[in-house]
Amino acid sequence: MKLITRFDAVKCTTAGLHVLHREALDALAAAPSGSQDARNAMSSLITIERELAWRGPGF
Repeated sequence: MKLITRFDAVKCTTAGLHVLHREALDALAAAPSGSQDARNAMSSLITIERELAWRGPGF
C-alpha cells in the first residue's frame, strides 16, 4: 500500500478517508507481519484516523 501522508489525508473528503481507512485495514491484514507494507499500512491508518478525529463527526 502507498503510504498516506498528512498532506494526502487533508486533500481527501471524509467519505474518501473512510474508503482509504478500509483499504489500509485490508492491506494491513494481507501484509506479512513486520514488513514494509505492514508498516506503511499502520502508519496510514494512524494518519487517516487522526484526520477523521480532527474533522469531528459533523464535518
